[in-house]
Amino acid sequence: MKKFGAGLLAAALLLSGCQRETPAEGPALTDDIDYMPVVEAADLASAGITLADNPHGVPSQATTEITGQGIFFFDRDAGLLMFNDWQTNTTYPLCAKANCTHSDAGCNAWFDTAAGTPTGLHSDGDRLYYFTTNYPAACYVQDFDGENRREVFSFEGDISPHFVYEGDSVYFVANGYQMNAEPDETGSTVAVGGDQILRADLQTGALETIPLTLPDDTGKITRLAITGKYGDSLCLNYEEIDRGLFANFLQNLERTRFLLDLETGQIQGMMEDRKRANQMSSSDGTACGLYAYLDIDWDTEKSFPLGSHAVDAADGVPILIDFANGVEYHFPSQPSLSVGFSLHDGKLFYTRPADDGQSLRLFYFDFATQTEQPVPDFFQDYIIRDETENWFAIAPRQDTNTLPSYSRVLKSDYFAGNPALIEMGEIQL
Repeated sequence: MKKFGAGLLAAALLLSGCQRETPAEGPALTDDIDYMPVVEAADLASAGITLADNPHGVPSQATTEITGQGIFFFDRDAGLLMFNDWQTNTTYPLCAKANCTHSDAGCNAWFDTAAGTPTGLHSDGDRLYYFTTNYPAACYVQDFDGENRREVFSFEGDISPHFVYEGDSVYFVANGYQMNAEPDETGSTVAVGGDQILRADLQTGALETIPLTLPDDTGKITRLAITGKYGDSLCLNYEEIDRGLFANFLQNLERTRFLLDLETGQIQGMMEDRKRANQMSSSDGTACGLYAYLDIDWDTEKSFPLGSHAVDAADGVPILIDFANGVEYHFPSQPSLSVGFSLHDGKLFYTRPADDGQSLRLFYFDFATQTEQPVPDFFQDYIIRDETENWFAIAPRQDTNTLPSYSRVLKSDYFAGNPALIEMGEIQL
């Protein structure tokens, strides 16, 4: 659900990474794994891709939780769990204590950031779950007003900040963690090891290992992360780089994306021979059964007009992976932007040259109608960051690195080109 540029994600993962220790035995991620067949397509309409009525996809959670009622997020400056309420158009701390100053441990929303900050927020409709990723890592649950906060589980280790919640379970990756090798009182069978996939029961706190054997890459910095779940398969990303090449990681990082079937243990690879990080930027679309990927040749980068902005774009090969049919579609290269290349509302959003051939324009392809449409003029200057059933959360394109100011807009208004924006402020999506 939360989407970031692949280069930034890779940098964050590696800069925080630790060297992997011996993993638990299981299916092996090797160079000879089976990859999905590739189909070359002239355009999206000719590919004939249709979405399943019930795709059974679950995106990963990174930071905030967006719902039909509002957005749960953590204000790092104030050290508070917050809620942006769409009904009242207000933002307030998750604390109902009378006369609370929201400035110390007496506040239900306050966190000592030195001990870790909440991430991976998730609402089941009644309670809010989240992780603190500082050593030792822990998962917590509380009421929406901050009451009844309790620890669901904890362990001595670090975790990757990407989580897949499904029913009473959450899947995540522990990086270089240490736990007891023998089952504890909850029945956990988690072994001592390096990068490992874990499933936790949110009701009991019991932990179990999802077996997987990673390459024995001595001398490399490695990182495993979950990007989503489709049906019975986890969507995973494995990254590695030689320690001596870390200074130029964009040129030397290798990435392998694959599916791990939890029922059979089978591994299916995606995008064979497409490992260089500087050639890729992605957006998670597992919720609708597709994975969108853009293979970029940065050497072709040049400036183009887009809306009221000038943007730097490079030739990119759009790639769509159809999980339901196990097919990888490749499309002709064209000047593209990684930012904004994403799947929302059963549609693929992307940039391509406008009719004048001198500028870029945002388009979307509707898989239900098999048609391409231009994004309305007003929204050419905005990027969709998240969505609910009826709303888009959007942010303006900007030339600075300042925190964007988010707004929300009804999907019906967005596609009609109606600029009926409701400002939400500086929410960290």
